[in-house]
Amino acid sequence: MAMVIEAAYADGTGAANALHLSQAQWEELQRAYCVGDLLMPCCNAPAIPKVSANGYPFFAHLGGACSTSEESQWHLAAKILVRSVLEDLGCRASVEMPGSGDAGRWQADVWGERNGVRLAVEIQRSYQSLRDYRKRQERYREAGIKSL
Repeated sequence: MAMVIEAAYADGTGAANALHLSQAQWEELQRAYCVGDLLMPCCNAPAIPKVSANGYPFFAHLGGACSTSEESQWHLAAKILVRSVLEDLGCRASVEMPGSGDAGRWQADVWGERNGVRLAVEIQRSYQSLRDYRKRQERYREAGIKSL
């Protein structure tokens, strides 16, 4: 199971990202946390800030594994991680960015922009035919977007 590194504040003020918090900030989050303050990105269940046996901060479901998400926790965690890395590299980044071009509509799993360069990152773990892969890449190419 993938570790969840980001949880939304229930009051709508943003998100807590385990990769962007110092150890002191993480410890304060754990100390001050009340159940319901943070929500899991996959299903909006309460998120609990924890530290793994290896010392890495992450968020866990209050009652165990998620069973309501339409998207795998692995896929969601991968998108958040890639977005976080792009932000660390100075990009404006987001997940699930829709758009369209001459070759059709597209929706990037992760979107990044910096200095006029537009990048779409697709996170793919399940089977995808070569035909579908090429079709998706063509939509990005026709829109002038670099794609990974």
